[in-house]
Amino acid sequence: AELEAVRHDGTRILTELRTIPFVHRGEPHALQIARDITERKAAEERLRNSEQQYRAIFDGSADSMGLWNEDIVLVDVNHAFTRLAGWTRDEVIGRRLDERPGEPEIEQRIEMIRGALAGREGRIEATVPSKDGPAYEVEIRYVPVSFGGRAYALSVARDITERNAALA
Repeated sequence: AELEAVRHDGTRILTELRTIPFVHRGEPHALQIARDITERKAAEERLRNSEQQYRAIFDGSADSMGLWNEDIVLVDVNHAFTRLAGWTRDEVIGRRLDERPGEPEIEQRIEMIRGALAGREGRIEATVPSKDGPAYEVEIRYVPVSFGGRAYALSVARDITERNAALA
């Protein structure tokens, strides 16, 4: 069980309490072991808050974002990605870039993802297909990020179709 306890000095702490039944000299007894888990619980709360903050920022972006791991596999996308591309999260998470039909500049984009994994930023403009609609023009930036001590590449794509049409 997890319980709040009060130390002799009045400090309140969270404890994990384990009770182990045993028999001693023919009589039933219980051994209770309490461990202070205050710091662990505080760390878990900080992690939850950090994850909520990450998710709010990630999903709140107007730009399409994708997070790539060292295997060039998409491990996360935001809401703007699904709106822009027409793919659902389930259709793209766990998939490599070269597994989506019609993706342009695959070799160059994979090299940019590898570059971001190695700590270098990259940028490319491409015309990419949406799942069910017309293709659109994007500027994609690849940015190195790390989580939990692991390197990732964050792709940030902005629809530049209208801008390019105005310049033409």
